[in-house]
Amino acid sequence: MRSLITAATILVFVSLGAAYAQDATPTESLRRLREGNARFVADRPAARPTGADRLKQGRPVIAAVVNCSDARVVPELVFDVSLGELYVVRIEGNIADPAVVGSVEYAVESLRVPLVVVLGHDSCGAVSAAVDGKPVPGDRGWLIKQVKLGDKLPTEKEARLAAAVRHNAQAAAKDLELRSKMIYEEVTQKKVRVVAAVYSLKTGQVEWLGKDSKELSAPSKVGQPLPAPSLAERPALFPRLRALFQRWR
Repeated sequence: MRSLITAATILVFVSLGAAYAQDATPTESLRRLREGNARFVADRPAARPTGADRLKQGRPVIAAVVNCSDARVVPELVFDVSLGELYVVRIEGNIADPAVVGSVEYAVESLRVPLVVVLGHDSCGAVSAAVDGKPVPGDRGWLIKQVKLGDKLPTEKEARLAAAVRHNAQAAAKDLELRSKMIYEEVTQKKVRVVAAVYSLKTGQVEWLGKDSKELSAPSKVGQPLPAPSLAERPALFPRLRALFQRWR
């Protein structure tokens, strides 16, 4: 009897997944993530099949999530979804560097995700380092320079960091649209939506942020790549060549 109930439960989930694959929209995907986060905050996760066999079912990917590498921020848990339902790109500071943009392009073009979420979080180490403004060695130094803090930050320390985290997430969301012609076109055709959000480590709640007040640039300005770091800026790569570079300067 128990096996029959389990089989019936799995059949229901597969059927729902197939139906959702046909009707997925940016609005529907965002609704699912909002509802999932509400369940996570309330500590009432939805019942769902688990284990490796579930991944073989081919459940549709409902969103791409660009989030910080912080181990405490796990999108599948934060949004209470099954494994395989999110395409997750992790990078410290949730910046939109070329590798991240390319990864999201794959999710939009090949997986047909209708929603892209840039998920920042409070007390972010990368944003904190950018706010401090102290030199950071190695490749991480280049990464920290890509964090976008915004202007007119509050003077109080905690408020300053919180404002910078919010602005950086919004800026990354905007960069994803402007640095990729393909993503930009999908957004302008309303097939894809790119949103920014901030996760609270204290409460588990996700705050959804509005777009930057500035309008998107004209299409002629779309597709401008993030400048690659010079050899002098990346001491962790090719140390002998860097030594030669410094000798020749």
